[in-house]
Amino acid sequence: MDLNRYVELLRRRRITVVVLALAGLLAAAALTLTSVPAQTASTRLYFSVAEPGTVAELNEGSAYTTSQMSSYAEIATSPIVLDRVAEDIGPRTTSEELAGAVAASIPEGTAIVEITATADDAATAANIANAVARHLSATVSELGSDGTDGAGAMRATVIAEAEAPEGAASPPLIRNMVLGLLVGLVLGIGVAVLREVLETRIRDGEDVSTLTDLPVLGVLEHDRSVATRPVFAQDERPSGVTESVRRLRTNLQLVHRADPPRSILLTSAVAGEGKTTTAVNLAVSLAETADRVLLVDADLREPAVARHLGIRGDEGLADVLEGRADPDEVVKRCPGTTLDVMPGGLTDRPTELLASPAMVALMEAMSSQYDVVVLDGPPVAPRRRRRAAERGRRRNVAGRRRRCGAAAAAASGARDA
Repeated sequence: MDLNRYVELLRRRRITVVVLALAGLLAAAALTLTSVPAQTASTRLYFSVAEPGTVAELNEGSAYTTSQMSSYAEIATSPIVLDRVAEDIGPRTTSEELAGAVAASIPEGTAIVEITATADDAATAANIANAVARHLSATVSELGSDGTDGAGAMRATVIAEAEAPEGAASPPLIRNMVLGLLVGLVLGIGVAVLREVLETRIRDGEDVSTLTDLPVLGVLEHDRSVATRPVFAQDERPSGVTESVRRLRTNLQLVHRADPPRSILLTSAVAGEGKTTTAVNLAVSLAETADRVLLVDADLREPAVARHLGIRGDEGLADVLEGRADPDEVVKRCPGTTLDVMPGGLTDRPTELLASPAMVALMEAMSSQYDVVVLDGPPVAPRRRRRAAERGRRRNVAGRRRRCGAAAAAASGARDA
């Protein structure tokens, strides 16, 4: 994905990013405020050769001391020192616990080791720091030097004993909150990218172009007001959704300029995606430029074209295919336009009728009479929850047939009389 794609991704997934960023911020603040303030105490030791001797030996001992400083800092946090400190502090203290509470550092360019101890109370922190300094000094004296390089035994001198601090070391609230915010942002962006990678839905024309080699003829803008004005193609006031339908109409007319399509079928993945609204407005828009346009409601499970246009839809395509009516008897004119409409009608076998030879013959006849025939087809995967409504429509069809049969019988009886 290019930069613009990432920007669009973050704009679309902004809620995920913002929520996780705020979660990181609040989590860092909560952990910081609920954590027990730690007490710290520090002591410093200066290392030197115990008996330097001559000036040459002094220089040699100083160089030797400098080279050994990192080793002394390591010894300060090693079991050889911490085991002794644990015995001084108490039987419940172990060297493993002290290893996490003691730190040793060397100020750059010095022969000083700074020992810092952390504990829940100030006195304990100071006792641990001083005990480490005391046992480190004794350990260094015990290890000494073999004297092969001319240096004498090492000596560690405490130059600043640890004292109990007066106040607790406050947790760095602002720093932790900033870090929590950054971690939340990184996590939010990662989740947004992961969701985009795992996303299987088609959201825009670019997704269609990526998945198929077919051209995108048009992209209709989302407009909430369409729910209250389903036939927006008649609006004189220009709007984004109106212009997008007209752009689709133009592209359909230009895609095969030498042999323009005589019939156009619109479908969708599932019901409720705007298929019927698109079909109605495309047909109305085509009627503005073509001589004769017919809109056929071929969604016999849920015919909705008549409702969108405000016309009667009790008779239509189903009646023609079942031989109960002629096409001219069910075709109606859309109010305020030159568009002819064939509603869906009612039937209890929509699939059989749409796949029947009668449907093929009807479409051939309509294509010869009209410049363009627009079909509002059924969705590819009807929703299961629509089955109850379909059963209700079947009961309506059966009831209407019974009424028609009773009326026919009554008329026959009247003639016999």
